Amino acid sequence: MKKVLVVIVSFVLIVINQSVTSFAEENSVNGFQDFTYEIVMPTNQINRDVGYYDLLVKPGQKQNIQLKIHNVTAKDIIIAIRRNSAKTNSAGVIEYGPNKIEKDSSLKVDFADIVKGPEKVVVPSASTKTVDFLIEVPSTTFEGYIAGGIQLQKIEEEHDVTNEDKDGIVNEFAYLIGMLISETETKNIKPKMKLNKVYPGIQDGKATLFVNFSNSQPVYGEDLSVHVKVRNRNKTKKLFEIFNKDMRIAPNSMIDFPVPIDDKRMKAGEYTAFITVKTKGKETWSWVEDFMISNQEANGVNGQVIETRDHSNISLFLMIIALLVVLIIKIIKRKNKKSKSIRSELK
Repeated sequence: MKKVLVVIVSFVLIVINQSVTSFAEENSVNGFQDFTYEIVMPTNQINRDVGYYDLLVKPGQKQNIQLKIHNVTAKDIIIAIRRNSAKTNSAGVIEYGPNKIEKDSSLKVDFADIVKGPEKVVVPSASTKTVDFLIEVPSTTFEGYIAGGIQLQKIEEEHDVTNEDKDGIVNEFAYLIGMLISETETKNIKPKMKLNKVYPGIQDGKATLFVNFSNSQPVYGEDLSVHVKVRNRNKTKKLFEIFNKDMRIAPNSMIDFPVPIDDKRMKAGEYTAFITVKTKGKETWSWVEDFMISNQEANGVNGQVIETRDHSNISLFLMIIALLVVLIIKIIKRKNKKSKSIRSELK
């Protein structure tokens, strides 16, 4: 029995050690140690106490802005530069880096279209590189913000700088520098939410309903709260409910708000969603949305759930092993107590 215990404990320790080692290896390379950046504040910077660009511009204006990259290593480094419009992820967090989030139809001017700059730069060892960006403001007046960000990310290997097919290995870590571009005061502009659709999908390998809605105004929605209840159509019994708060939504962007379902499989049928969205300014939007999930949609989602579930049993496996270890230890202790008791009686 003791030999079995030793084998099981050793196996558990090996599995846990491999998991920790893998995690450490994935996070051991930190591009932040190799370079830093510095914003060169232009004269039209509205707020000079922030760590991002906050620019007041005029229609048709063309302006160069600068960003300094400091290489603190003894080798030349290559920095990938990406420009992205501000979007909102499903957790209600603003994304300024590259992502697969769709653009909202209310977005008339994309940040990446009016802010031009290099896609990568070489920064010599122990030196500073000044990077120029050109802002071409639309000739037509706009309200609110054109919002976006500049991402700086070290490329770990580069076989051929001039060959677009050989981009090398990009470091997992990146700096993101936000940029707000405005022509007028934005305080009087309020966010405005619009419901787009409710549909079934997958999130983190689980069947999920998504409430897709947009902020159609060119300002941020702050302290966003979302409350969703789902029922079978024409029924009063609640099937699912979720409330989330302290979220944000970017100007002219959409959010796919997730509603986890209690059942692990999606069921076809007709449903009604009751949705309430509120912001910091106490603006409130309420919608009652009927939607249908077809057999084809339900089967498509459930197929992905099963496939994902098959690859996510490590935690359950470790829990079972741990319980077995505890059980075996208790059995051994009981047997030892019985043996001592028997020996005492024999004496």
